[in-house]
Amino acid sequence: MTQGILRSEKVTVRIPDMFVSFLAEPPRFNPNYSQVKAKSEAWISDFCSLDERTSAIISKCDFSYFIAIAAPEAALPEYRTLCDWGNWVFPFDDMFDNGELRDKPTAARIVLQTLMSPMSKPEGGQEKNVLGEDRLPIIRVHDTVWERVKGKVGVQRRFAKAMADYCAGALVHVEDMSTHKILLPEEMLEARQSSAGVSPLFALVEYAHALRIPDYVFEHPAIKEIERLGCDFVSISNDILSYMKEEADSVPHNMVAVARMSGLGAQEAFDYIGSMLDSRYERWNAALNAVPDWGEEVNEGVRRYIQGVADVVRANLYWSFKSERYLGKDGAVVRRTRCLQVLRSPEFLCNKSSL
Repeated sequence: MTQGILRSEKVTVRIPDMFVSFLAEPPRFNPNYSQVKAKSEAWISDFCSLDERTSAIISKCDFSYFIAIAAPEAALPEYRTLCDWGNWVFPFDDMFDNGELRDKPTAARIVLQTLMSPMSKPEGGQEKNVLGEDRLPIIRVHDTVWERVKGKVGVQRRFAKAMADYCAGALVHVEDMSTHKILLPEEMLEARQSSAGVSPLFALVEYAHALRIPDYVFEHPAIKEIERLGCDFVSISNDILSYMKEEADSVPHNMVAVARMSGLGAQEAFDYIGSMLDSRYERWNAALNAVPDWGEEVNEGVRRYIQGVADVVRANLYWSFKSERYLGKDGAVVRRTRCLQVLRSPEFLCNKSSL
Protein backbone atom coordinates (compact mmCIF):
# COMPACT_ATOMS: atom_id res chain seq x y z
CA MET A 1 0.00 0.00 0.00
CA THR A 2 2.74 2.44 1.00
CA GLN A 3 4.76 1.51 -2.09
CA GLY A 4 1.73 2.17 -4.29
CA ILE A 5 1.25 5.62 -2.75
CA LEU A 6 4.91 6.47 -3.26
CA ARG A 7 4.73 5.42 -6.92
CA SER A 8 1.73 7.69 -7.55
CA GLU A 9 3.20 10.66 -5.65
CA LYS A 10 4.12 13.54 -7.94
CA VAL A 11 6.67 16.32 -7.78
CA THR A 12 6.85 19.57 -9.70
CA VAL A 13 9.83 20.15 -11.98
CA ARG A 14 10.75 23.23 -13.96
CA ILE A 15 11.77 22.81 -17.57
CA PRO A 16 14.24 25.09 -19.40
CA ASP A 17 13.08 28.11 -21.37
CA MET A 18 13.19 26.86 -24.94
CA PHE A 19 12.04 30.06 -26.64
CA VAL A 20 15.52 31.57 -26.67
CA SER A 21 18.26 32.38 -29.19
CA PHE A 22 16.94 31.99 -32.76
CA LEU A 23 13.83 30.28 -31.34
CA ALA A 24 12.74 33.55 -29.73
CA GLU A 25 11.66 34.74 -33.19
CA PRO A 26 7.92 34.20 -33.85
CA PRO A 27 7.15 31.69 -36.60
CA ARG A 28 5.96 32.42 -40.10
CA PHE A 29 2.93 30.38 -41.13
CA ASN A 30 1.92 28.80 -44.43
CA PRO A 31 -1.43 30.22 -45.61
CA ASN A 32 -2.50 26.83 -47.04
CA TYR A 33 -2.86 25.21 -43.60
CA SER A 34 -6.65 25.42 -43.20
CA GLN A 35 -7.21 24.23 -46.77
CA VAL A 36 -4.90 21.19 -46.53
CA LYS A 37 -5.12 19.86 -42.95
CA ALA A 38 -8.44 18.02 -43.16
CA LYS A 39 -7.82 16.78 -46.72
CA SER A 40 -4.44 15.26 -45.88
CA GLU A 41 -5.72 13.61 -42.71
CA ALA A 42 -8.81 12.20 -44.45
CA TRP A 43 -6.70 10.93 -47.34
CA ILE A 44 -4.32 8.85 -45.19
CA SER A 45 -7.21 7.57 -43.07
CA ASP A 46 -9.07 6.40 -46.18
CA PHE A 47 -5.95 5.07 -47.91
CA CYS A 48 -4.97 2.94 -44.89
CA SER A 49 -8.54 2.17 -43.72
CA LEU A 50 -7.64 3.52 -40.29
CA ASP A 51 -10.10 3.10 -37.43
CA GLU A 52 -11.75 6.11 -35.81
CA ARG A 53 -9.35 6.10 -32.86
CA THR A 54 -6.22 6.22 -35.04
CA SER A 55 -7.75 8.85 -37.31
CA ALA A 56 -8.58 10.98 -34.28
CA ILE A 57 -5.00 10.65 -33.00
CA ILE A 58 -3.64 11.86 -36.35
CA SER A 59 -6.02 14.81 -36.30
CA LYS A 60 -5.04 15.75 -32.75
CA CYS A 61 -1.35 15.47 -33.66
CA ASP A 62 -2.00 18.17 -36.27
CA PHE A 63 1.23 17.71 -38.20
CA SER A 64 -0.08 20.11 -40.83
CA TYR A 65 0.46 22.84 -38.22
CA PHE A 66 4.06 21.67 -37.83
CA ILE A 67 4.59 21.84 -41.60
CA ALA A 68 2.94 25.26 -41.83
CA ILE A 69 5.79 26.61 -39.70
CA ALA A 70 8.53 24.37 -41.15
CA ALA A 71 7.72 25.30 -44.77
CA PRO A 72 5.96 28.68 -44.64
CA GLU A 73 6.81 29.52 -48.27
CA ALA A 74 5.72 26.21 -49.81
CA ALA A 75 3.14 26.37 -52.59
CA LEU A 76 -0.05 24.36 -52.17
CA PRO A 77 1.03 21.11 -53.93
CA GLU A 78 4.39 20.94 -52.14
CA TYR A 79 2.84 21.87 -48.81
CA ARG A 80 0.33 19.02 -49.26
CA THR A 81 3.18 16.59 -49.98
CA LEU A 82 4.93 17.52 -46.74
CA CYS A 83 1.69 17.25 -44.76
CA ASP A 84 1.09 13.79 -46.23
CA TRP A 85 4.62 12.73 -45.18
CA GLY A 86 4.11 14.10 -41.67
CA ASN A 87 0.75 12.41 -41.24
CA TRP A 88 2.44 9.21 -42.45
CA VAL A 89 5.54 9.34 -40.25
CA PHE A 90 3.80 9.31 -36.87
CA PRO A 91 1.72 6.13 -37.28
CA PHE A 92 4.64 4.49 -39.12
CA ASP A 93 7.22 5.45 -36.49
CA ASP A 94 4.93 4.41 -33.64
CA MET A 95 5.09 0.81 -34.90
CA PHE A 96 8.78 0.75 -33.95
CA ASP A 97 8.59 3.02 -30.93
CA ASN A 98 5.72 1.70 -28.79
CA GLY A 99 3.86 -0.50 -31.27
CA GLU A 100 3.80 -4.10 -32.42
CA LEU A 101 7.32 -4.03 -33.94
CA ARG A 102 9.07 -2.31 -31.01
CA ASP A 103 10.92 -5.46 -29.92
CA LYS A 104 10.78 -7.60 -33.09
CA PRO A 105 13.96 -6.88 -35.09
CA THR A 106 13.37 -9.46 -37.82
CA ALA A 107 9.86 -8.28 -38.66
CA ALA A 108 10.94 -4.64 -38.36
CA ARG A 109 13.82 -5.19 -40.78
CA ILE A 110 11.45 -6.62 -43.42
CA VAL A 111 9.06 -3.65 -43.14
CA LEU A 112 11.91 -1.11 -43.30
CA GLN A 113 13.55 -2.83 -46.27
CA THR A 114 10.20 -2.85 -48.07
CA LEU A 115 9.78 0.87 -47.41
CA MET A 116 13.25 1.66 -48.78
CA SER A 117 13.10 -0.60 -51.85
CA PRO A 118 11.82 2.02 -54.36
CA MET A 119 14.34 4.57 -53.04
CA SER A 120 17.29 2.20 -53.39
CA LYS A 121 19.23 1.50 -56.54
CA PRO A 122 22.71 0.17 -57.34
CA GLU A 123 25.40 2.75 -58.01
CA GLY A 124 24.83 3.92 -61.59
CA GLY A 125 21.88 1.56 -61.95
CA GLN A 126 18.17 1.93 -62.44
CA GLU A 127 15.67 2.48 -59.67
CA LYS A 128 13.95 -0.74 -58.64
CA ASN A 129 10.37 -1.13 -59.81
CA VAL A 130 8.86 -2.71 -56.71
CA LEU A 131 5.57 -0.87 -56.31
CA GLY A 132 2.52 -3.07 -56.07
CA GLU A 133 -0.74 -3.74 -54.31
CA ASP A 134 0.90 -6.34 -52.07
CA ARG A 135 2.75 -3.61 -50.14
CA LEU A 136 1.28 -2.51 -46.80
CA PRO A 137 -1.04 0.50 -47.19
CA ILE A 138 1.10 2.58 -44.79
CA ILE A 139 4.11 1.89 -47.04
CA ARG A 140 2.18 2.71 -50.21
CA VAL A 141 1.35 6.10 -48.67
CA HIS A 142 5.07 6.83 -48.56
CA ASP A 143 5.47 5.49 -52.11
CA THR A 144 3.22 8.35 -53.27
CA VAL A 145 5.38 10.89 -51.46
CA TRP A 146 8.50 9.45 -53.09
CA GLU A 147 6.87 9.69 -56.52
CA ARG A 148 6.20 13.39 -55.89
CA VAL A 149 9.74 14.15 -54.67
CA LYS A 150 11.44 12.27 -57.52
CA GLY A 151 12.86 14.23 -60.41
CA LYS A 152 14.80 16.84 -58.49
CA VAL A 153 18.02 14.87 -58.46
CA GLY A 154 19.91 16.48 -55.57
CA VAL A 155 16.85 16.68 -53.33
CA GLN A 156 15.83 13.13 -54.30
CA ARG A 157 19.28 11.80 -53.36
CA ARG A 158 19.39 13.68 -50.05
CA PHE A 159 15.86 12.60 -49.13
CA ALA A 160 16.60 8.94 -49.95
CA LYS A 161 19.82 9.08 -47.90
CA ALA A 162 17.99 10.66 -44.95
CA MET A 163 15.26 8.01 -45.13
CA ALA A 164 17.87 5.23 -45.28
CA ASP A 165 19.51 6.66 -42.17
CA TYR A 166 16.12 6.89 -40.46
CA CYS A 167 15.35 3.24 -41.24
CA ALA A 168 18.78 2.11 -40.00
CA GLY A 169 18.29 4.11 -36.80
CA ALA A 170 14.80 2.74 -36.27
CA LEU A 171 16.12 -0.81 -36.58
CA VAL A 172 18.89 -0.16 -34.04
CA HIS A 173 16.23 1.23 -31.70
CA VAL A 174 14.13 -1.93 -32.08
CA GLU A 175 17.21 -4.10 -31.46
CA ASP A 176 17.98 -2.11 -28.30
CA MET A 177 14.37 -2.53 -27.14
CA SER A 178 14.48 -6.28 -27.77
CA THR A 179 17.57 -6.63 -25.55
CA HIS A 180 16.40 -4.02 -22.99
CA LYS A 181 19.51 -1.97 -23.69
CA ILE A 182 19.48 1.43 -22.01
CA LEU A 183 21.81 4.09 -23.39
CA LEU A 184 23.32 7.09 -21.64
CA PRO A 185 21.72 10.45 -22.58
CA GLU A 186 24.64 11.38 -24.86
CA GLU A 187 24.55 7.97 -26.54
CA MET A 188 20.80 8.24 -26.99
CA LEU A 189 21.17 11.68 -28.57
CA GLU A 190 23.76 10.34 -31.01
CA ALA A 191 21.40 7.51 -31.98
CA ARG A 192 18.58 10.01 -32.53
CA GLN A 193 20.59 11.71 -35.28
CA SER A 194 19.10 9.08 -37.57
CA SER A 195 16.20 7.42 -35.77
CA ALA A 196 14.31 10.62 -34.88
CA GLY A 197 13.34 11.18 -38.52
CA VAL A 198 14.29 14.87 -38.51
CA SER A 199 16.79 14.99 -41.38
CA PRO A 200 14.26 13.91 -44.05
CA LEU A 201 12.41 17.12 -43.25
CA PHE A 202 15.43 19.20 -44.24
CA ALA A 203 15.37 17.66 -47.72
CA LEU A 204 11.58 18.00 -47.91
CA VAL A 205 11.73 21.70 -47.04
CA GLU A 206 14.45 22.11 -49.69
CA TYR A 207 12.03 20.46 -52.15
CA ALA A 208 9.00 22.47 -50.98
CA HIS A 209 10.79 25.81 -51.28
CA ALA A 210 12.28 24.88 -54.69
CA LEU A 211 15.82 25.68 -53.57
CA ARG A 212 18.69 25.27 -56.02
CA ILE A 213 21.83 24.54 -54.06
CA PRO A 214 24.96 22.86 -55.45
CA ASP A 215 25.80 19.47 -53.97
CA TYR A 216 29.17 20.67 -52.68
CA VAL A 217 27.45 22.99 -50.20
CA PHE A 218 26.07 20.00 -48.30
CA GLU A 219 29.58 18.58 -47.84
CA HIS A 220 30.84 21.66 -46.00
CA PRO A 221 31.47 21.09 -42.26
CA ALA A 222 29.45 24.17 -41.26
CA ILE A 223 26.34 22.93 -43.10
CA LYS A 224 26.77 19.44 -41.64
CA GLU A 225 27.04 20.97 -38.17
CA ILE A 226 23.90 23.06 -38.69
CA GLU A 227 21.99 19.95 -39.76
CA ARG A 228 23.35 17.96 -36.81
CA LEU A 229 22.38 20.71 -34.38
CA GLY A 230 18.92 20.94 -35.95
CA CYS A 231 18.41 17.24 -35.19
CA ASP A 232 19.79 17.70 -31.66
CA PHE A 233 17.50 20.63 -30.86
CA VAL A 234 14.45 18.62 -31.93
CA SER A 235 15.49 15.43 -30.11
CA ILE A 236 16.39 17.11 -26.82
CA SER A 237 13.30 19.30 -26.66
CA ASN A 238 11.14 16.31 -27.63
CA ASP A 239 12.47 14.23 -24.75
CA ILE A 240 11.85 17.04 -22.29
CA LEU A 241 8.30 17.70 -23.47
CA SER A 242 7.32 14.07 -24.14
CA TYR A 243 8.65 12.85 -20.80
CA MET A 244 5.26 12.78 -19.01
CA LYS A 245 3.68 10.76 -21.83
CA GLU A 246 6.52 8.24 -21.86
CA GLU A 247 6.57 8.09 -18.06
CA ALA A 248 2.86 7.20 -18.14
CA ASP A 249 3.62 4.48 -20.70
CA SER A 250 6.64 3.34 -18.63
CA VAL A 251 8.93 3.87 -21.62
CA PRO A 252 12.51 4.46 -20.45
CA HIS A 253 13.93 5.30 -23.90
CA ASN A 254 13.96 9.00 -23.10
CA MET A 255 16.98 11.12 -22.19
CA VAL A 256 15.34 12.50 -19.05
CA ALA A 257 14.32 8.99 -17.99
CA VAL A 258 17.80 7.52 -18.39
CA ALA A 259 19.28 10.51 -16.53
CA ARG A 260 16.94 9.65 -13.64
CA MET A 261 17.91 5.99 -13.90
CA SER A 262 21.56 6.99 -13.53
CA GLY A 263 20.79 8.39 -10.07
CA LEU A 264 19.75 11.98 -10.70
CA GLY A 265 16.67 13.38 -8.99
CA ALA A 266 13.73 14.54 -11.09
CA GLN A 267 14.73 18.22 -11.26
CA GLU A 268 18.40 17.33 -11.63
CA ALA A 269 17.58 15.13 -14.62
CA PHE A 270 15.62 17.89 -16.37
CA ASP A 271 18.41 20.36 -15.61
CA TYR A 272 21.02 17.99 -17.03
CA ILE A 273 19.14 17.47 -20.30
CA GLY A 274 18.43 21.20 -20.39
CA SER A 275 22.18 21.87 -20.18
CA MET A 276 22.65 19.66 -23.26
CA LEU A 277 20.21 21.96 -25.04
CA ASP A 278 21.95 25.14 -23.81
CA SER A 279 25.36 23.98 -25.00
CA ARG A 280 24.11 23.79 -28.57
CA TYR A 281 23.09 27.43 -28.95
CA GLU A 282 26.74 28.55 -28.93
CA ARG A 283 27.62 25.83 -31.43
CA TRP A 284 24.74 27.00 -33.65
CA ASN A 285 26.05 30.57 -33.73
CA ALA A 286 29.60 29.35 -34.38
CA ALA A 287 28.39 27.22 -37.30
CA LEU A 288 26.51 30.14 -38.82
CA ASN A 289 29.68 32.24 -38.64
CA ALA A 290 31.65 29.47 -40.35
CA VAL A 291 29.45 29.33 -43.46
CA PRO A 292 31.64 30.52 -46.36
CA ASP A 293 30.83 33.02 -49.08
CA TRP A 294 29.86 31.06 -52.19
CA GLY A 295 28.71 34.02 -54.23
CA GLU A 296 25.41 35.90 -54.23
CA GLU A 297 23.24 33.32 -56.01
CA VAL A 298 24.41 30.32 -53.98
CA ASN A 299 24.45 32.34 -50.76
CA GLU A 300 20.75 33.13 -51.10
CA GLY A 301 19.85 29.45 -51.49
CA VAL A 302 22.06 28.52 -48.54
CA ARG A 303 20.51 31.27 -46.42
CA ARG A 304 17.04 29.93 -47.15
CA TYR A 305 18.15 26.35 -46.48
CA ILE A 306 19.58 27.30 -43.08
CA GLN A 307 16.38 29.19 -42.38
CA GLY A 308 14.56 25.98 -43.27
CA VAL A 309 16.55 23.97 -40.72
CA ALA A 310 15.81 26.64 -38.11
CA ASP A 311 12.12 26.60 -39.08
CA VAL A 312 11.94 22.82 -38.62
CA VAL A 313 13.31 23.26 -35.09
CA ARG A 314 10.90 26.15 -34.48
CA ALA A 315 8.00 24.12 -35.88
CA ASN A 316 8.75 21.24 -33.55
CA LEU A 317 8.84 23.55 -30.53
CA TYR A 318 5.59 25.39 -31.28
CA TRP A 319 3.86 22.19 -32.37
CA SER A 320 4.90 20.36 -29.20
CA PHE A 321 3.04 22.89 -27.06
CA LYS A 322 0.00 23.15 -29.35
CA SER A 323 -0.49 19.50 -30.27
CA GLU A 324 -2.05 17.18 -27.70
CA ARG A 325 0.47 14.43 -28.44
CA TYR A 326 2.76 15.13 -25.48
CA LEU A 327 1.05 17.55 -23.09
CA GLY A 328 -2.62 16.84 -23.70
CA LYS A 329 -4.67 19.99 -23.18
CA ASP A 330 -2.09 21.53 -20.84
CA GLY A 331 0.33 22.83 -23.47
CA ALA A 332 -0.47 26.52 -22.94
CA VAL A 333 -0.19 26.19 -19.16
CA VAL A 334 3.14 24.34 -19.38
CA ARG A 335 4.52 26.94 -21.77
CA ARG A 336 3.50 29.78 -19.43
CA THR A 337 4.65 28.19 -16.16
CA ARG A 338 7.44 25.91 -17.47
CA CYS A 339 6.31 23.41 -14.85
CA LEU A 340 5.53 19.71 -15.18
CA GLN A 341 4.08 17.27 -12.67
CA VAL A 342 6.09 14.02 -12.78
CA LEU A 343 6.09 10.89 -10.67
CA ARG A 344 8.53 10.78 -7.78
CA SER A 345 9.10 7.06 -8.35
CA PRO A 346 8.01 6.07 -11.89
CA GLU A 347 7.66 2.40 -12.74
CA PHE A 348 10.74 2.31 -14.96
CA LEU A 349 12.82 3.66 -12.06
CA CYS A 350 11.45 1.14 -9.59
CA ASN A 351 11.90 -1.75 -12.03
CA LYS A 352 15.15 -0.70 -13.72
CA SER A 353 16.94 -3.82 -12.57
CA SER A 354 14.57 -5.89 -14.71
CA LEU A 355 15.11 -3.88 -17.90
